[in-house]
Amino acid sequence: MPFWQIMRSIHQTSNGKFTFIISGVNPKSVEDESIGGYDNPLFALIKPFFLKPFDEKSVRTMLRMLGRYMEVKFESDFYSLLIKTYGGHPFLVRHACSKLCELITERPIEFTQEDFYLNKKQINLSLQKNVKQILNILSVWYPNEYEMVVYLSKGKFDTVEYYLKEHPEFLEHLLGYGLVTLVNNKPELSLLILSSHLKKEKQKDDIEISSLLKGDDYEIEEIRSEISRKRNRIEEWIRDLIRAGLRFKYGNKCMSILLSSLSKDRQKVLCRFGYESVFKELYFNELISILFNNWDVFQNWFSRDLGDIKTWLKTINEFRIDAHAKEIDKEDLVYLRICFKNVEKSLSGSGELGRPN
Repeated sequence: MPFWQIMRSIHQTSNGKFTFIISGVNPKSVEDESIGGYDNPLFALIKPFFLKPFDEKSVRTMLRMLGRYMEVKFESDFYSLLIKTYGGHPFLVRHACSKLCELITERPIEFTQEDFYLNKKQINLSLQKNVKQILNILSVWYPNEYEMVVYLSKGKFDTVEYYLKEHPEFLEHLLGYGLVTLVNNKPELSLLILSSHLKKEKQKDDIEISSLLKGDDYEIEEIRSEISRKRNRIEEWIRDLIRAGLRFKYGNKCMSILLSSLSKDRQKVLCRFGYESVFKELYFNELISILFNNWDVFQNWFSRDLGDIKTWLKTINEFRIDAHAKEIDKEDLVYLRICFKNVEKSLSGSGELGRPN
């Protein structure tokens, strides 16, 4: 933080003689207003600039240059096919052609569209991990934009248009990442391989969930067990985090700070317990309340904004079907699993649940 404060100060006082560039896979560092409870010195100082996907001319230049050393050429209509399939994403285009060269070893050769279509399945299969990586980056840092991509893959264009009107900043990220293009001012997925990947993932989810929600015995107990296991894991981590965090921050006042986040009735009940023993009496929704009311103490443990954490934890608390012997429909279960996954990813460190030191 001090380093970037100094950088900002020098930039502002040098009359434009000192400038700097920050590069990365997303502009999150310059978009958040605050970091760790302090004003972000980079906020509103830098305007994000996304490297645009390659157009057909750039794709042609890249492939001709690389192919020349390998005795490989491409028919003229081959480039437009790559643009259509991979949206001009240079990494995907390059690796698709690399896989094609691996599958057809004849040299010299001039690849045609027919060569691509005959090997398309194997090419795209080899690119699945790369497509998944692109989507994972989006889902972790921009979950709302990720949902827009999922909606587009399902053909829910009206839903996406509505959200984009309410939140135009979503469109900036989607266009910037080259995942979406505007056709007659309407958003569409720019990568066919992206749409295919999401449809396959949806089919996997549908099969997995249907196997649990449908069938002769309606195995809801399996789902309840899954939800209980995942929520209890997160709940245990949050208990340990709050216990250590409040004690470290407030010392002997930690008990009064904890109780101040609860209702008057619960304060009367819990005040007779000691600080260590009171955690055995707290409900999950009370832990959430303590966490949010003391966010300045705990925010550095998370890699996400308060708004995202609130949404995911409240959803997890809402669907306590294991505790109340309730049922859950397919759509709610899919979203609940996303919330569990996002909470775990948002935690500091490697993204896996751990305990505070």
